[in-house]
Parts: sequence; structure tokens; C-alpha cells
Amino acid sequence: MDHLREVGPWCRRKYQQVFRKKILYKRVPVLSWLPKYNTDDFVGDLVAGFTVGLTVIPQALAYSSIAGLPAAYGLYGSFLGCFVYIFLGSSKDVPMGPTAIASLLTFQATQGVWQKAVLLCFLSGVVELLMGLFGLGFLIDFVSGPVSSGFTSAAAFIILSSQVKDLLGITAKGNTFVQQWKSIFADIHHTQLGDALINRIKSSLIFHDTNFGKKWVKHQDS
Repeated sequence: MDHLREVGPWCRRKYQQVFRKKILYKRVPVLSWLPKYNTDDFVGDLVAGFTVGLTVIPQALAYSSIAGLPAAYGLYGSFLGCFVYIFLGSSKDVPMGPTAIASLLTFQATQGVWQKAVLLCFLSGVVELLMGLFGLGFLIDFVSGPVSSGFTSAAAFIILSSQVKDLLGITAKGNTFVQQWKSIFADIHHTQLGDALINRIKSSLIFHDTNFGKKWVKHQDS
């Protein structure tokens, strides 16, 4: 019973800590910068938003494919998150939206069922909101660098494997790394040469543009 009596005061203390004016400005940064917003800021944000939006569209389509969801859900995830981040975000340089790893984990959990994906996103948002309000970001300190690197590298291989079938124009299936490659080799004789050629050309252009951009930046710096 003594422990139950302490719950009420503890909740009140946490409430006061979370909703103090200084803390409120920290948790909802829009309250501090919106009164200083002007026309010049709006024009710059409009140009930047339009430019970034054009690059987000193909990226969102790719992420929806990784998650096994219709293309529209990739667009929803890319744009709706930005509207929420306007009020809760503390950095103007951090992009919002789905990522390759999050898309892969979504597919593993929902198997392409959009109702489950929507529920998963909602519950994840609730958990992250509560963690942010109670300052639980320190928990990431318990995840070591090698663990994060290993997880990211493994996810990269799995994502690459999931896209090989699209690069070759075949209908390989499978939920795991081994299943996907078994299905690819079993169906590789159905490869569409046109799809494979187009994807090969696009991949070459992407790598060429990336290397050209790095060389151009080095040339400008020198």
C-alpha cells in the first residue's frame, strides 16, 4: 500500500517536470521559433521543401516496395511525418520519413498487410512520444557501436537481396535471406533481359554521378 501511495506524488512530479514552460519549449520547439518567423524564412523553406520533395518521391516508392506495401503508403510516410516534425522537431537539418531498415522491419512484422503496418506505425509513434517526454534517450547508450554496425550491415545485405528480383524482372519470393536467394536461383531462367539492361544502365549512371560529384567537390575545395 505504501508503494501505491507514492505513485500519485511521483506522477505529479513527472507532470510538473514535463510541462514546465522551459521544458515545454524544449519539447515543442515551434513555440520558440514561430513568433520570430518572417517572409524570408518562408520563401527559403518553400524552395527547399519543393526541392527535397522531388527527391523524396522516388525514395518513398522504393521504401514502400521494401515494406511490401502499396506505393501510396511510402508517400504517406514521407510527407505526413514532416508535418508532425514541424511542431516537435528541434533541428532544421534532420530529414523525416521512412528508412530502408525501418521498411525492412515493417515487412518482417506485417508481411505486406497494410492494416498491420498502420497499427505498427501508430504504436511505434506512441512509444517514441512517451520516451521523448520522459527523457529516455539515454537508453541508446547501452547499444554498442559494433552491434549497430553489424545490424546495419546485415540489413543492407537483406535489402539488396530483396531488390534483386526486381532488377532481373522475376517473381522470386521468400521472407529470409536464404529463401530469397534460393527463389532467385530457381527462377533466374525467367530473367527479363529488358528489365535487367535498363536497371544495369540506371545503376551505372547512379554510381557515375556519385563519383563525379565527389571529384567535383574535391576540385572546388582545391
